[in-house]
Amino acid sequence: MTQEQPLTIHRLLTIETGYPLMSREVGWDSGDPQLDQILHVSMRTQMACAHDTYMDCPYYEQLQYVGDTRIQALITYCLTPDERLPRKAIQLLLASRHNSAGLPLAAWPSGHSSSVIPPFALWLIGMVHDFARWRDNAPFVVSTLPALRTIIDFFLLHLDPCGLVRSPFGWNFIDANLGQVPAGGMPGEISGLLNWQLVIVLQEMSQLEARFGEPELSTRFGRHARAIATAATRMLFDSDRKALSDAPGSPRFSEHGQILPLLSNLLAPTIRTHLEEALCQDATLARTGAYFTYYLFETFRVLGRVYQFNKRLEPWRWALDHGFRSFPEYAQIDTRSDCHAWSAHPLYHFFATTLGIRPADWGFRRVRISPMLTKCRASAAPRVARPSQGNNPGHPRAGERQTSWLS
Repeated sequence: MTQEQPLTIHRLLTIETGYPLMSREVGWDSGDPQLDQILHVSMRTQMACAHDTYMDCPYYEQLQYVGDTRIQALITYCLTPDERLPRKAIQLLLASRHNSAGLPLAAWPSGHSSSVIPPFALWLIGMVHDFARWRDNAPFVVSTLPALRTIIDFFLLHLDPCGLVRSPFGWNFIDANLGQVPAGGMPGEISGLLNWQLVIVLQEMSQLEARFGEPELSTRFGRHARAIATAATRMLFDSDRKALSDAPGSPRFSEHGQILPLLSNLLAPTIRTHLEEALCQDATLARTGAYFTYYLFETFRVLGRVYQFNKRLEPWRWALDHGFRSFPEYAQIDTRSDCHAWSAHPLYHFFATTLGIRPADWGFRRVRISPMLTKCRASAAPRVARPSQGNNPGHPRAGERQTSWLS
Protein backbone atom coordinates (compact mmCIF):
# COMPACT_ATOMS: atom_id res chain seq x y z
CA MET A 1 0.00 0.00 0.00
CA THR A 2 1.36 3.43 -0.90
CA GLN A 3 -1.28 5.25 1.16
CA GLU A 4 -0.81 8.96 0.43
CA GLN A 5 2.24 8.44 -1.78
CA PRO A 6 1.62 8.48 -5.53
CA LEU A 7 2.23 5.26 -7.46
CA THR A 8 3.44 5.40 -11.03
CA ILE A 9 3.44 2.25 -13.15
CA HIS A 10 6.07 2.61 -15.85
CA ARG A 11 5.68 -0.75 -17.51
CA LEU A 12 3.37 -3.79 -17.48
CA LEU A 13 4.86 -6.93 -18.96
CA THR A 14 3.36 -10.38 -19.55
CA ILE A 15 5.22 -13.45 -20.76
CA GLU A 16 3.47 -16.32 -22.51
CA THR A 17 5.07 -19.75 -22.18
CA GLY A 18 4.31 -23.04 -23.89
CA TYR A 19 5.70 -25.93 -25.86
CA PRO A 20 7.28 -24.85 -29.20
CA LEU A 21 4.75 -26.48 -31.51
CA MET A 22 5.43 -24.22 -34.49
CA SER A 23 8.79 -25.65 -35.56
CA ARG A 24 8.06 -25.28 -39.27
CA GLU A 25 5.86 -23.14 -41.47
CA VAL A 26 2.24 -24.18 -41.46
CA GLY A 27 -0.55 -22.17 -42.99
CA TRP A 28 -3.91 -22.30 -44.62
CA ASP A 29 -6.29 -20.39 -46.84
CA SER A 30 -9.57 -22.27 -46.95
CA GLY A 31 -11.50 -19.73 -48.97
CA ASP A 32 -13.82 -19.35 -45.97
CA PRO A 33 -12.68 -16.50 -43.66
CA GLN A 34 -14.62 -17.89 -40.71
CA LEU A 35 -13.16 -21.37 -41.19
CA ASP A 36 -9.70 -19.78 -41.27
CA GLN A 37 -10.56 -18.12 -37.98
CA ILE A 38 -11.66 -21.48 -36.54
CA LEU A 39 -8.27 -22.89 -37.48
CA HIS A 40 -6.43 -19.93 -35.91
CA VAL A 41 -8.39 -20.23 -32.66
CA SER A 42 -7.92 -24.01 -32.67
CA MET A 43 -4.18 -23.40 -32.93
CA ARG A 44 -4.29 -21.02 -29.99
CA THR A 45 -6.31 -23.54 -27.97
CA GLN A 46 -3.78 -26.27 -28.73
CA MET A 47 -0.80 -24.08 -27.85
CA ALA A 48 -2.33 -22.94 -24.56
CA CYS A 49 -2.69 -26.58 -23.49
CA ALA A 50 0.82 -27.79 -24.36
CA HIS A 51 3.68 -27.14 -21.94
CA ASP A 52 6.06 -29.64 -20.32
CA THR A 53 3.10 -32.03 -20.69
CA TYR A 54 -0.21 -31.76 -22.46
CA MET A 55 -3.15 -30.63 -20.34
CA ASP A 56 -6.88 -30.59 -20.92
CA CYS A 57 -7.10 -26.88 -20.10
CA PRO A 58 -4.62 -24.26 -18.86
CA TYR A 59 -6.68 -23.09 -15.88
CA TYR A 60 -9.53 -25.25 -14.59
CA GLU A 61 -7.87 -28.69 -14.19
CA GLN A 62 -4.49 -28.64 -15.97
CA LEU A 63 -4.55 -32.44 -16.27
CA GLN A 64 -3.27 -34.74 -19.00
CA TYR A 65 -6.40 -36.81 -19.66
CA VAL A 66 -5.95 -39.69 -22.10
CA GLY A 67 -8.98 -38.86 -24.25
CA ASP A 68 -7.95 -35.23 -24.62
CA THR A 69 -4.28 -36.07 -25.07
CA ARG A 70 -4.82 -38.42 -27.99
CA ILE A 71 -6.40 -35.57 -29.94
CA GLN A 72 -3.66 -33.13 -28.90
CA ALA A 73 -0.97 -35.55 -30.06
CA LEU A 74 -2.65 -35.97 -33.45
CA ILE A 75 -2.74 -32.20 -33.91
CA THR A 76 0.95 -32.09 -32.99
CA TYR A 77 1.79 -34.61 -35.70
CA CYS A 78 0.24 -32.29 -38.28
CA LEU A 79 2.09 -29.19 -37.05
CA THR A 80 5.63 -30.42 -36.51
CA PRO A 81 7.92 -33.45 -37.02
CA ASP A 82 8.70 -33.34 -33.29
CA GLU A 83 7.73 -36.47 -31.32
CA ARG A 84 8.92 -35.60 -27.81
CA LEU A 85 5.67 -34.41 -26.25
CA PRO A 86 3.48 -37.28 -27.57
CA ARG A 87 6.14 -39.81 -26.58
CA LYS A 88 6.43 -38.34 -23.09
CA ALA A 89 2.64 -38.42 -22.71
CA ILE A 90 2.53 -42.13 -23.56
CA GLN A 91 5.41 -42.89 -21.19
CA LEU A 92 3.83 -41.01 -18.29
CA LEU A 93 0.39 -42.56 -18.79
CA LEU A 94 1.82 -46.08 -18.98
CA ALA A 95 3.79 -45.35 -15.80
CA SER A 96 0.56 -44.51 -13.96
CA ARG A 97 -0.66 -48.13 -13.85
CA HIS A 98 -0.11 -48.41 -10.08
CA ASN A 99 -3.55 -49.76 -9.17
CA SER A 100 -5.07 -53.18 -8.64
CA ALA A 101 -6.48 -53.29 -12.18
CA GLY A 102 -3.19 -52.39 -13.81
CA LEU A 103 -4.92 -49.77 -15.96
CA PRO A 104 -3.46 -46.33 -16.67
CA LEU A 105 -5.08 -43.55 -14.70
CA ALA A 106 -7.50 -41.25 -16.42
CA ALA A 107 -5.05 -38.34 -16.13
CA TRP A 108 -1.36 -38.28 -15.27
CA PRO A 109 0.72 -36.67 -13.85
CA SER A 110 -1.52 -35.43 -11.08
CA GLY A 111 -1.10 -34.79 -7.40
CA HIS A 112 -4.59 -35.90 -6.50
CA SER A 113 -6.19 -37.89 -9.33
CA SER A 114 -6.56 -41.61 -8.74
CA SER A 115 -9.56 -42.22 -10.97
CA VAL A 116 -9.63 -44.82 -13.71
CA ILE A 117 -11.66 -44.25 -16.87
CA PRO A 118 -11.58 -47.68 -18.58
CA PRO A 119 -12.52 -46.30 -22.05
CA PHE A 120 -9.59 -43.88 -21.80
CA ALA A 121 -7.32 -46.83 -21.00
CA LEU A 122 -8.37 -48.29 -24.36
CA TRP A 123 -7.69 -45.01 -26.16
CA LEU A 124 -4.12 -45.14 -24.85
CA ILE A 125 -3.63 -48.12 -27.17
CA GLY A 126 -5.02 -45.93 -29.94
CA MET A 127 -2.43 -43.28 -29.00
CA VAL A 128 0.42 -45.76 -29.46
CA HIS A 129 -1.06 -46.89 -32.77
CA ASP A 130 -1.24 -43.24 -33.90
CA PHE A 131 2.38 -42.70 -32.82
CA ALA A 132 3.54 -45.76 -34.75
CA ARG A 133 1.86 -44.48 -37.91
CA TRP A 134 2.95 -40.83 -37.66
CA ARG A 135 6.46 -41.19 -36.18
CA ASP A 136 9.36 -43.51 -37.05
CA ASN A 137 10.51 -44.85 -33.68
CA ALA A 138 10.05 -48.62 -33.69
CA PRO A 139 12.08 -49.29 -30.50
CA PHE A 140 9.77 -47.04 -28.49
CA VAL A 141 6.65 -48.68 -29.90
CA VAL A 142 8.03 -52.15 -29.08
CA SER A 143 8.75 -51.03 -25.51
CA THR A 144 5.06 -50.22 -24.95
CA LEU A 145 3.61 -53.54 -26.13
CA PRO A 146 3.88 -55.54 -22.84
CA ALA A 147 1.87 -52.88 -20.99
CA LEU A 148 -0.69 -52.60 -23.79
CA ARG A 149 -1.23 -56.37 -23.70
CA THR A 150 -2.15 -56.20 -20.02
CA ILE A 151 -4.78 -53.54 -20.80
CA ILE A 152 -6.34 -55.75 -23.47
CA ASP A 153 -6.31 -58.80 -21.23
CA PHE A 154 -7.98 -56.86 -18.43
CA PHE A 155 -10.99 -56.22 -20.67
CA LEU A 156 -11.05 -59.75 -22.10
CA LEU A 157 -11.30 -61.07 -18.53
CA HIS A 158 -14.72 -59.38 -18.45
CA LEU A 159 -16.08 -61.34 -21.42
CA ASP A 160 -19.59 -62.61 -20.75
CA PRO A 161 -20.92 -65.92 -22.17
CA CYS A 162 -23.11 -63.79 -24.48
CA GLY A 163 -19.94 -62.75 -26.27
CA LEU A 164 -19.74 -59.16 -25.04
CA VAL A 165 -17.58 -57.56 -22.35
CA ARG A 166 -19.26 -56.38 -19.17
CA SER A 167 -18.44 -52.86 -18.01
CA PRO A 168 -15.55 -52.96 -15.52
CA PHE A 169 -15.21 -51.08 -12.26
CA GLY A 170 -14.40 -47.40 -12.76
CA TRP A 171 -15.86 -44.38 -14.51
CA ASN A 172 -16.92 -45.69 -17.91
CA PHE A 173 -17.15 -42.25 -19.49
CA ILE A 174 -17.68 -42.03 -23.25
CA ASP A 175 -18.83 -38.46 -23.94
CA ALA A 176 -20.33 -35.69 -21.81
CA ASN A 177 -23.40 -35.54 -24.06
CA LEU A 178 -24.29 -39.07 -22.90
CA GLY A 179 -24.16 -38.15 -19.22
CA GLN A 180 -21.73 -39.44 -16.63
CA VAL A 181 -21.88 -42.96 -18.09
CA PRO A 182 -23.58 -44.32 -21.21
CA ALA A 183 -26.35 -46.90 -21.23
CA GLY A 184 -24.90 -50.12 -19.84
CA GLY A 185 -21.90 -48.31 -18.44
CA MET A 186 -22.32 -49.14 -14.77
CA PRO A 187 -20.01 -51.91 -13.50
CA GLY A 188 -21.38 -55.33 -14.40
CA GLU A 189 -23.68 -54.02 -17.14
CA ILE A 190 -23.09 -54.34 -20.88
CA SER A 191 -22.38 -51.18 -22.90
CA GLY A 192 -22.52 -51.47 -26.64
CA LEU A 193 -20.33 -48.38 -26.96
CA LEU A 194 -17.59 -49.82 -24.77
CA ASN A 195 -17.67 -53.08 -26.71
CA TRP A 196 -17.41 -51.36 -30.08
CA GLN A 197 -14.53 -49.27 -28.77
CA LEU A 198 -12.84 -52.48 -27.64
CA VAL A 199 -13.35 -53.91 -31.15
CA ILE A 200 -11.53 -50.92 -32.68
CA VAL A 201 -8.67 -51.12 -30.20
CA LEU A 202 -8.33 -54.89 -30.62
CA GLN A 203 -7.82 -54.32 -34.34
CA GLU A 204 -5.25 -51.61 -33.66
CA MET A 205 -3.47 -53.91 -31.23
CA SER A 206 -3.55 -56.72 -33.79
CA GLN A 207 -1.88 -54.41 -36.32
CA LEU A 208 0.77 -53.32 -33.80
CA GLU A 209 1.57 -56.95 -32.96
CA ALA A 210 1.77 -57.93 -36.62
CA ARG A 211 4.27 -55.14 -37.32
CA PHE A 212 6.25 -54.82 -34.09
CA GLY A 213 5.39 -57.75 -31.82
CA GLU A 214 4.09 -61.31 -31.90
CA PRO A 215 2.20 -62.63 -34.98
CA GLU A 216 0.38 -65.17 -32.81
CA LEU A 217 -0.94 -62.40 -30.57
CA SER A 218 -1.98 -60.44 -33.66
CA THR A 219 -4.11 -63.39 -34.73
CA ARG A 220 -5.62 -63.70 -31.25
CA PHE A 221 -6.57 -60.05 -30.97
CA GLY A 222 -8.05 -60.03 -34.46
CA ARG A 223 -10.15 -63.10 -33.64
CA HIS A 224 -11.54 -61.45 -30.52
CA ALA A 225 -12.36 -58.27 -32.48
CA ARG A 226 -14.41 -60.18 -35.04
CA ALA A 227 -16.21 -62.26 -32.40
CA ILE A 228 -17.22 -59.24 -30.30
CA ALA A 229 -18.32 -57.32 -33.41
CA THR A 230 -20.53 -60.24 -34.45
CA ALA A 231 -22.10 -60.52 -30.99
CA ALA A 232 -22.59 -56.74 -30.74
CA THR A 233 -24.32 -56.54 -34.10
CA ARG A 234 -26.61 -59.42 -33.19
CA MET A 235 -27.58 -58.02 -29.78
CA LEU A 236 -27.75 -54.30 -30.56
CA PHE A 237 -29.25 -53.92 -34.04
CA ASP A 238 -32.84 -52.69 -33.99
CA SER A 239 -34.67 -53.75 -37.15
CA ASP A 240 -37.30 -51.02 -36.70
CA ARG A 241 -34.90 -48.12 -36.15
CA LYS A 242 -32.34 -49.58 -38.59
CA ALA A 243 -29.66 -48.56 -36.10
CA LEU A 244 -27.61 -49.96 -33.24
CA SER A 245 -28.74 -49.21 -29.69
CA ASP A 246 -26.31 -48.13 -26.99
CA ALA A 247 -26.87 -51.27 -24.91
CA PRO A 248 -28.77 -54.57 -25.28
CA GLY A 249 -32.49 -53.89 -24.86
CA SER A 250 -31.91 -50.16 -24.32
CA PRO A 251 -34.18 -47.53 -25.91
CA ARG A 252 -31.20 -45.18 -26.15
CA PHE A 253 -29.71 -44.58 -29.59
CA SER A 254 -26.83 -42.22 -30.26
CA GLU A 255 -24.49 -41.06 -32.97
CA HIS A 256 -21.75 -42.70 -30.94
CA GLY A 257 -23.51 -46.04 -31.30
CA GLN A 258 -23.22 -45.77 -35.08
CA ILE A 259 -19.82 -44.06 -35.25
CA LEU A 260 -17.80 -46.74 -33.45
CA PRO A 261 -19.19 -49.70 -35.44
CA LEU A 262 -18.65 -47.81 -38.70
CA LEU A 263 -15.05 -47.07 -37.73
CA SER A 264 -14.52 -50.76 -36.92
CA ASN A 265 -15.09 -51.75 -40.56
CA LEU A 266 -16.44 -55.10 -39.36
CA LEU A 267 -20.06 -54.69 -40.43
CA ALA A 268 -22.00 -56.57 -43.06
CA PRO A 269 -22.68 -54.29 -46.07
CA THR A 270 -26.42 -54.06 -45.37
CA ILE A 271 -25.90 -53.13 -41.71
CA ARG A 272 -23.23 -50.63 -42.70
CA THR A 273 -25.64 -48.92 -45.10
CA HIS A 274 -28.35 -48.71 -42.43
CA LEU A 275 -25.94 -47.20 -39.90
CA GLU A 276 -24.61 -44.67 -42.39
CA GLU A 277 -28.14 -43.51 -43.19
CA ALA A 278 -29.03 -43.32 -39.50
CA LEU A 279 -25.92 -41.31 -38.66
CA CYS A 280 -26.50 -38.79 -41.43
CA GLN A 281 -30.30 -38.57 -41.41
CA ASP A 282 -31.74 -39.57 -38.02
CA ALA A 283 -32.08 -36.34 -36.06
CA THR A 284 -33.33 -38.22 -32.97
CA LEU A 285 -29.94 -39.80 -32.25
CA ALA A 286 -28.13 -38.36 -29.23
CA ARG A 287 -25.50 -36.01 -30.67
CA THR A 288 -21.78 -36.03 -30.09
CA GLY A 289 -20.22 -33.42 -27.83
CA ALA A 290 -17.13 -31.37 -28.70
CA TYR A 291 -14.76 -34.18 -27.71
CA PHE A 292 -16.44 -37.08 -29.50
CA THR A 293 -17.10 -35.02 -32.61
CA TYR A 294 -13.46 -35.84 -33.44
CA TYR A 295 -14.61 -39.44 -34.02
CA LEU A 296 -17.68 -38.21 -35.90
CA PHE A 297 -15.41 -36.36 -38.33
CA GLU A 298 -13.26 -39.49 -38.69
CA THR A 299 -16.40 -41.39 -39.63
CA PHE A 300 -17.43 -38.79 -42.21
CA ARG A 301 -14.00 -39.24 -43.78
CA VAL A 302 -14.40 -43.03 -43.91
CA LEU A 303 -17.84 -42.64 -45.46
CA GLY A 304 -16.66 -40.04 -47.96
CA ARG A 305 -19.16 -37.51 -46.58
CA VAL A 306 -16.75 -34.66 -46.02
CA TYR A 307 -19.48 -32.12 -46.81
CA GLN A 308 -20.90 -32.99 -43.38
CA PHE A 309 -17.70 -31.60 -41.84
CA ASN A 310 -18.66 -27.95 -42.46
CA LYS A 311 -22.24 -28.58 -41.37
CA ARG A 312 -21.14 -29.87 -37.98
CA LEU A 313 -18.72 -27.01 -37.41
CA GLU A 314 -21.64 -24.83 -36.32
CA PRO A 315 -20.74 -24.98 -32.59
CA TRP A 316 -17.27 -23.65 -33.41
CA ARG A 317 -18.79 -20.85 -35.49
CA TRP A 318 -21.10 -20.13 -32.56
CA ALA A 319 -18.09 -19.82 -30.26
CA LEU A 320 -16.49 -17.24 -32.56
CA ASP A 321 -19.74 -15.30 -32.77
CA HIS A 322 -19.81 -15.18 -28.97
CA GLY A 323 -16.32 -13.75 -28.61
CA PHE A 324 -14.31 -16.81 -27.55
CA ARG A 325 -10.56 -16.44 -28.15
CA SER A 326 -10.07 -20.16 -27.54
CA PHE A 327 -12.54 -23.00 -27.81
CA PRO A 328 -14.43 -24.08 -24.66
CA GLU A 329 -15.16 -27.46 -23.16
CA TYR A 330 -18.86 -27.03 -23.96
CA ALA A 331 -20.55 -24.51 -26.24
CA GLN A 332 -22.22 -22.37 -23.62
CA ILE A 333 -21.47 -19.02 -22.08
CA ASP A 334 -21.03 -20.36 -18.54
CA THR A 335 -18.72 -23.22 -19.57
CA ARG A 336 -16.37 -24.14 -16.74
CA SER A 337 -13.37 -24.22 -19.11
CA ASP A 338 -13.24 -21.71 -21.96
CA CYS A 339 -9.97 -23.11 -23.32
CA HIS A 340 -10.20 -26.88 -23.71
CA ALA A 341 -7.81 -28.80 -25.92
CA TRP A 342 -10.24 -31.46 -27.08
CA SER A 343 -12.14 -28.73 -28.94
CA ALA A 344 -9.14 -27.94 -31.17
CA HIS A 345 -9.51 -31.00 -33.42
CA PRO A 346 -10.89 -29.11 -36.45
CA LEU A 347 -7.23 -28.15 -36.97
CA TYR A 348 -6.26 -31.83 -37.26
CA HIS A 349 -9.12 -32.63 -39.58
CA PHE A 350 -8.33 -29.72 -41.87
CA PHE A 351 -4.90 -31.19 -42.59
CA ALA A 352 -5.66 -34.91 -42.28
CA THR A 353 -9.18 -35.03 -43.69
CA THR A 354 -9.93 -31.97 -45.84
CA LEU A 355 -6.42 -31.83 -47.31
CA GLY A 356 -6.11 -35.59 -46.77
CA ILE A 357 -2.47 -35.73 -45.64
CA ARG A 358 -1.98 -38.98 -43.72
CA PRO A 359 0.69 -41.65 -43.30
CA ALA A 360 0.51 -44.45 -45.86
CA ASP A 361 2.94 -46.67 -43.95
CA TRP A 362 4.29 -47.20 -40.48
CA GLY A 363 6.53 -44.37 -39.31
CA PHE A 364 5.22 -42.04 -42.02
CA ARG A 365 7.73 -43.60 -44.40
CA ARG A 366 5.21 -43.06 -47.17
CA VAL A 367 2.53 -40.41 -47.33
CA ARG A 368 -0.92 -40.48 -48.88
CA ILE A 369 -2.40 -37.17 -49.97
CA SER A 370 -6.06 -37.63 -50.78
CA PRO A 371 -7.94 -34.31 -50.49
CA MET A 372 -11.64 -34.33 -49.68
CA LEU A 373 -12.55 -30.80 -50.64
CA THR A 374 -15.92 -29.09 -50.67
CA LYS A 375 -15.78 -25.29 -50.85
CA CYS A 376 -12.34 -25.12 -49.29
CA ARG A 377 -9.10 -24.61 -51.16
CA ALA A 378 -5.56 -25.09 -49.91
CA SER A 379 -3.19 -22.16 -50.06
CA ALA A 380 -0.67 -22.38 -52.88
CA ALA A 381 2.08 -20.83 -50.77
CA PRO A 382 2.49 -21.90 -47.12
CA ARG A 383 2.69 -19.12 -44.61
CA VAL A 384 3.25 -19.02 -40.88
CA ALA A 385 -0.04 -19.43 -39.06
CA ARG A 386 -0.16 -17.49 -35.82
CA PRO A 387 -3.19 -17.21 -33.54
CA SER A 388 -5.13 -14.14 -34.53
CA GLN A 389 -5.26 -11.37 -31.97
CA GLY A 390 -7.47 -8.80 -33.58
CA ASN A 391 -10.05 -10.37 -35.83
CA ASN A 392 -12.26 -12.11 -33.30
CA PRO A 393 -15.84 -10.84 -33.01
CA GLY A 394 -16.83 -8.97 -29.91
CA HIS A 395 -18.38 -10.37 -26.77
CA PRO A 396 -22.03 -11.44 -26.86
CA ARG A 397 -24.74 -8.94 -26.15
CA ALA A 398 -26.88 -9.42 -23.08
CA GLY A 399 -29.81 -11.72 -23.67
CA GLU A 400 -28.34 -13.48 -26.70
CA ARG A 401 -29.38 -17.11 -27.12
CA GLN A 402 -26.97 -19.78 -25.95
CA THR A 403 -26.54 -23.09 -27.69
CA SER A 404 -24.90 -26.47 -27.17
CA TRP A 405 -22.55 -28.77 -29.10
CA LEU A 406 -25.45 -29.80 -31.29
CA SER A 407 -26.37 -28.91 -34.83
